Amino acid sequence: MIAFIDDHRDAYGVEPICRVLPIAPSTYHERVAKRQDPTHLSARAQRDVALKPEVARVFAENFAVYGVRKVWRQMMREGFPVARCTVARLLREMGLAGVIRGKPVRTTISDKAAPCPLDHVNRRFYAPAPNMLWVSDFTYVATWAGFVYVAFVIDTYAWRIVGWRASRTAHASFVLDALEQALHDRRPAASAIATTTLWPRRSMALYKAEVIHRRGPWRSFEAVEYATLEWVDWFNRLATDHAARRQLASYRQRAGDRSLRLCRIAGQGGFSHLAAIERRRSVDLARRQFRAGLLRSERSCEGAPHGDTGYSIARRRPDHPAQSQHPADYHDPARRARAPGRSQGSDPGALA
Repeated sequence: MIAFIDDHRDAYGVEPICRVLPIAPSTYHERVAKRQDPTHLSARAQRDVALKPEVARVFAENFAVYGVRKVWRQMMREGFPVARCTVARLLREMGLAGVIRGKPVRTTISDKAAPCPLDHVNRRFYAPAPNMLWVSDFTYVATWAGFVYVAFVIDTYAWRIVGWRASRTAHASFVLDALEQALHDRRPAASAIATTTLWPRRSMALYKAEVIHRRGPWRSFEAVEYATLEWVDWFNRLATDHAARRQLASYRQRAGDRSLRLCRIAGQGGFSHLAAIERRRSVDLARRQFRAGLLRSERSCEGAPHGDTGYSIARRRPDHPAQSQHPADYHDPARRARAPGRSQGSDPGALA
């Protein structure tokens, strides 16, 4: 922005340009004053002006191969008390870099100005049924005979590979061949969505980790193609099992919802089917205990409210045999007759 004003100030003036650009005239004049008189600069900027020629000199005297660490150590040996981060920053500002072993790391930086296909699914890569959303991508594999490119088309319902193709060239035709294979095999409806960008490359990362990196190095195109065929068959069998488990869970959920609706229609007072089951279990337990002589009946079980089984604990006399004997003994008439303080026809569940 400062350079633009410098180039056009003679024709338009500083203030008219600053009214159009997001910069104040005072800011521009301050920058120009610092440029003309370095004493107006900050202490750090003045030190950078003094260190830049020394950093460039050390870099050039050592065949222009020194990196940050070696340039910093050489300057420390020459008596320049400078921090390593300062050397790294000055080298970066001057566009200098040392030689590294191997290939440099190159990160893909997308061009925001280039046209990009629209994201039709809003980053939600999930489909409630098969053949509704497909994603596709391709990767490369290094072999002794050259690069091999492999493309996949994946159904997001169960992450099943519905089409794939290997090629020696990275032309668009082999990706379309994988799509044609998927269309011929699945025959989706006209409303199906296929996207090729901005999707999580989970299956592609699995392919590289489980096949390419683990079973390499690769000799030829045929070796990669055959290994990919084996892996796709194994991967799709796992995807089929995953889809079956999802379908079974969906059936179980629908069956539970249906039981709940039937329970409410049957007039259970708005209670869920689980509460009805628990109530039935408590009633059965109380009846078994009543037969054993541990409980007495206070009201009819059918007329009892929710949470009340219709039974209560019977009050025992201190000499009642149930205090010292097991309730199952009362099923045996001989044992009941031998019980102290009780007659043969007495009711073990009578009140005190």
